[in-house]
Amino acid sequence: MRYNKILDLLHSRGVHTVDLGLERIEKLLKKLGNPHKKLDVILVAGTNGKGSTAAMISSILQEANFKVGVYSSPHLVRFTERFKINKEEILKKEIEALFEKIKPHLNDNDGLTYFEIITAMAYLYFKEQGVDYAVMEVGMGGRLDATNVVDPIVSVITNVSLEHTQYLGKCVEEIAYEKAGIIREHGYVVTAAEGEVLEVLRQIAMQKQATLLVATPTGLDLGLRGEFQKINAGLAIKTIKTLKYSGVEIPKIALMNGLSKATLNGRFQFFKRNVIIDCAHNVASVEVIMDELTTLKEEYVINPSEHEEDEKKYGKFHLVFGAMKDKDVKQMISLLEPFFDTITITRPHGDRGEMKERSEDPKVISKYISRHEKVNVVEEPKQALKKAQSLANDEDLILVTGSCYLIGDIIRG
Repeated sequence: MRYNKILDLLHSRGVHTVDLGLERIEKLLKKLGNPHKKLDVILVAGTNGKGSTAAMISSILQEANFKVGVYSSPHLVRFTERFKINKEEILKKEIEALFEKIKPHLNDNDGLTYFEIITAMAYLYFKEQGVDYAVMEVGMGGRLDATNVVDPIVSVITNVSLEHTQYLGKCVEEIAYEKAGIIREHGYVVTAAEGEVLEVLRQIAMQKQATLLVATPTGLDLGLRGEFQKINAGLAIKTIKTLKYSGVEIPKIALMNGLSKATLNGRFQFFKRNVIIDCAHNVASVEVIMDELTTLKEEYVINPSEHEEDEKKYGKFHLVFGAMKDKDVKQMISLLEPFFDTITITRPHGDRGEMKERSEDPKVISKYISRHEKVNVVEEPKQALKKAQSLANDEDLILVTGSCYLIGDIIRG
């Protein structure tokens, strides 16, 4: 089956259909020879920072001459971004070959979701390619997520805040319990969680006689921009150091080089001069990005392409924003609005236009903004950025944020 037809078939399963549980994917993987049981897996869960942490872990291991697979979601621009080995995306022809092996085990009544099928594809791909490590990013929660069919060599829980409350629980303690479902008996778990969430993780780790390690921010040079990446890097470092318990010592030079070379699109990234794109898709990540912008506002303008400081600070700040209906959009906007001189609201589309129905109506979002005179509504993301650019001058800064799908729309152009 050709690549585009495969995507059509996968999308027919519902890109965002949520039916948590492990029984269906375990049956499928068994038919495929249980490839997941033949992999050394690092499982990464959490509300925010999963992608960055996974990218840093992978980069460090690659610098230590290991072959490393990374499975992530969602993709920003192309479906193939979800499956990488040593930072190289899977080829379309490899997707076609993989799907030919999976297709005979699919039928109209199997109940398998989009995410379950592509997770099985990831495990099969990494096994066939003989990776030394597979870094798997959890899709939702942890306990009943399709990735959680393995016995990971280390479990990572970045942090926990309110998200997907209709599926994971109404409070952070309940959500923490779901995330903690990736902790294994006598295993190792690394986290950057704090407060009541950390206590939940401690209790479950004790029950399972697992070793819980709490990460702290690092001062090492990072390839990923932003103060918040220091804690994600701390998680990556602590995760890498647990490998010594399985007899693998990673040289410090590999650790340092891996952190400095790690990259990930859409994380506080200068997309163009004076245009930052960031996947701040929930309240917790908006709080983080606002801290970064407040710091940036007090610093000199930096030209990321030339790495030279100009002799002036940013002038005005402009926002391009679009989000999904299932997010706390009102709270996100309330945090963002006071900082920006103009706000352009748009609607995320997704690479196949599949996100339009799930995205919040820009006109609805605009009603949450008190200063209506600084608001513009532009449905098309590319045109929304152009509108913001027309309002800005060379001394201004534009932030595009609110949904990973919006960031993908902007990168695609």
